[in-house]
Amino acid sequence: MAFDGKEGSMIDKTVAAPMTKAWRTKYPNSTRSVFLGQEKLNQLLAPADAMGIRFYFALDANGKETVVAVAAQASQDDKLDKILDQSKQDPPYSSGPNVLNS
Repeated sequence: MAFDGKEGSMIDKTVAAPMTKAWRTKYPNSTRSVFLGQEKLNQLLAPADAMGIRFYFALDANGKETVVAVAAQASQDDKLDKILDQSKQDPPYSSGPNVLNS
């Protein structure tokens, strides 16, 4: 089945909050989130054949959880010419308290 660029679902915070709480409960000392900037995400999505972004879970050089992001084509293949790394990890780059992180 090919990607069409419409994959995923928007969910309400009442659905998301228990999901993120379950993560924090199961992995209390882990990375809670990562932030990647709009400019770099747009660079991944710029090619006409980019249908979306695939996130790979990874460990950085210090053994901390992170993600590596790469554009994916309709064929579901990764576009390996640009790979995004160097996310800002939470903690310490945390949002103020909200239902997803408290």
